This record gives sequence, C-alpha cells and structure tokens, in this order.
Amino acid sequence: MRCCLIMNLCRPLTKIALAATWLLSISLACETQVQAQTQTEALSDRPGAASTLPVNSTAGAIANTDTDTVKDAETVTETDTSAFQNSVTEPSLEKLEQQIKNLSNPSYRTRQLAIWYLEQNPRRALPLLRKAGQTTDLNIGAEIIAMLSSQAMMPDTDISVEAHEALREIAGGTQSVTAVSQLAIGALEGIADRQELLATQALEDLNVELGELRLTIGGIMQNEMGTNNNFIVHVTEDFRGRDVDMRLFRFLRSYESAYLEGPAVNEKMLREVLAMPSLKRLVLKGDAIQNELLGTLFEARELEHLELVYAAVDDKAVDTIVDLPLVGSLRVFGTKISFDGAARIKQALDGLDIYFGRGGFLGVKTSPSDLRVSQVVDNSGAQLGGIQAQDVITHINDKPIKIFAQLREELANFAPGDKVTVVVERTTFAAPPRRETEPIKLSITLGVQETQAN
Repeated sequence: MRCCLIMNLCRPLTKIALAATWLLSISLACETQVQAQTQTEALSDRPGAASTLPVNSTAGAIANTDTDTVKDAETVTETDTSAFQNSVTEPSLEKLEQQIKNLSNPSYRTRQLAIWYLEQNPRRALPLLRKAGQTTDLNIGAEIIAMLSSQAMMPDTDISVEAHEALREIAGGTQSVTAVSQLAIGALEGIADRQELLATQALEDLNVELGELRLTIGGIMQNEMGTNNNFIVHVTEDFRGRDVDMRLFRFLRSYESAYLEGPAVNEKMLREVLAMPSLKRLVLKGDAIQNELLGTLFEARELEHLELVYAAVDDKAVDTIVDLPLVGSLRVFGTKISFDGAARIKQALDGLDIYFGRGGFLGVKTSPSDLRVSQVVDNSGAQLGGIQAQDVITHINDKPIKIFAQLREELANFAPGDKVTVVVERTTFAAPPRRETEPIKLSITLGVQETQAN
C-alpha cells in the first residue's frame, strides 16, 4: 500500500522540488528586504521583529535589495529577537483576527507578515481560519486554503485533522458553489494521498495491521466477502493508540474493509472507522462490542457486510440490528443472541444473506463442491481431532453433508467446547489406476475462531 501511494506522489514531488528551488531564491531576496525595517505596519509594536521573519511560500518576489538596508537590519539585537519570539507564543484572538483581516490589505508586506504570523500559531489560528474560510473573497480565501492545506499535512494529529475538517467544511459549507469552495475541493484532492500515507505510517506504529487479511467466517476458513479490494484495516488486541490517534482512520480512503477487535474498541474508534470514505465491510469482534455500541453503526452510510464475532450482544440488540443500513450480508457468530432472536433478524432482513452460528469453530478450509479439506488451522479442533488435508468430510453427527453450505449450517448449532462426530473419507492408496478410500470417524472438540492473517 505504501509503495502505491509513494508512486502516486512522485510526479507532483518533481514539480514541487523545482518550485522549491525557485521559491528559495525568492525567499532570500524577500528576507533581505524585510530586514530593511524593524517596525512594520502589522508588527509595529514588536522591536526587532523584521530581522527574524521568514517569507511565506505563497508570497511573490520582492525584486530589489541594497547593502545599506542589510547593514541596518544587522543592528537588531538578540534580546530584541527573543522578546519578539516570546510575544507570539500566546497571541491574543484579537491580534489573530486582525492578521486575518490583513490578508486583504493593499500592502504586500502587511499581507505576508499576516500569513507568517498566522502560520506560527496554528492551534489558535485554526478556528478563526475555519470561520473566515467561508468568505467569498477569492484573495483571502486562496491564502486561507493554502495555509489549511499545509497544516493538514503536519505530523501533529490534532492540527492535521482540524485543518482537514476545516477544508471539508469550506468545500461544502457554502450555500452555493463559489471559487473559494472550489479551491478547497481541489486542495482536498491534492493532499489526500499524502495524508493517507502519513496516517498509515502512524497507525502501523500503533500496532494497526494494514494490508491483506484472510477472514474466517462462520467457523470455516472461507472468503465470502466477494470483493476485489483485499486491503483491510485490522485493529488488533495490541493497539496502543490514544483517542486522538483514532482520528487518523478517516484518512484511509483506499480501504474498504475494517476488522476491529480488542479492549480498545469503543464508540470513538468505531465512529472514526465509519468515517473512512470507502468503507463497505466491517467485522466487530470481542467483549468490547456490546448492545449500546451497535447504535453507533447508524452513522454508516451503507454497509455491504457486517459481522459480529463473539460479541457481548444479546436479544436486546435485535431491534437495532434490523434497522442498520445493511445491503448485502450479515454474520452473527458466537454471540448471546438466541435462536429466536436470530429468527427475528432473518425475518426482518429478508433478502439479505444472513448466517447465524453459536461460535463453535472447526478450523478447516474446504472445496465448496465436495468438501475436500485444503487446509487445517494449526491448533484448531480439526487438527487436534485428526482431520488431515485432502480428507473429504461426509458426515457431522451421523448427518450426511455434501456441500459447504450444509457443513456451515450444521456447525452453526454448536458452541465452543461442544463435541461433534465428524466422518471423513481418506485416501489410503492412490497408485493409478487404483484409488482406495476408507471412512474414518473422528471425535472433534470445537474451538474458538481466531483471526487468520496472511
């Protein structure tokens, strides 16, 4: 995933590198000119400020400098510089609001100093920029969009998320389409890949697994999600992020599936995962998934697949489940929902592909047509009970079965720890043209489904 995103960035980065070289030469000229005055229109009350001011990257060029102004600028003392830096540590809202107004000042230098001042104080300036971004003034709007775009790619999660939300608000918050809202839309598209790359790097550092993941469904290892997008966000038991880190999920626009498990799963995390732009499939596993948490799922736009695995939900959750925005399939496995509750769900969601199981896990992957075992899960009931690859399952508790759907439905009646009798046909001699098989009866203790990753 990282490789794909980095390749997408290569083309614009080449242009950015060329532009950066040009802007550096401009900045040197601009800085020298700014040093010519230690008292300016925007910062007249700050002695020595001009000698330390960098010029914003969105600024144009100031053409000429001279030796005398440079010498004058060198008289600024270290004490004056420190005093200036301390003065901008906690700027007042009034001063920040004045700098936003200065973005439309006829004086070029005043506008550039305003931009620099606002960029030095992103936390306090962001709410004001967010409000001011609703302007229809294209000049002010363009400067605000540029600043928000830069802040949206900062490593500080609080700043980057709020700047991103401000851009989204400006893009869709005006009553009609304006030039400023169009700029915001373009900015969001331009920074999306970079934001996703930064988010994936940060989340992986917090023990979130990002990539291909094989999910086990209904007690059998079987990929039933029917998707060509194999990239899944997997929050594991080892997730160690804070609430603020959970806001990073909304930047993962390339991921259609999410698998959440462990004690860190809560309403905040679920809400942020549901904000993932392409989310279609969701698996929720473990005791942290309770009746009340399911109400958060109403915030989903639409879910093609929902799975509740060993969740601490019961029949009180049935009314919530039947009203969720589900359009494809539902799997309820190893919960406290009764057979009567499951029947109510199936009746209310007629037309959806619904599977209900008590949670007993056999631990095999089979061919759907003849139930030939292609893989046995390590330490599963199947392995411990003696099932081998290439065995063909023919009976469960003396009931004949021929296809995968029958196997799944029969296993749905059993919980972890239940014993079942499994009959398999095993090849004992296979030298062509002869092939000999014999039935073998095995006693299997069903286990608990574990997450199976590639």
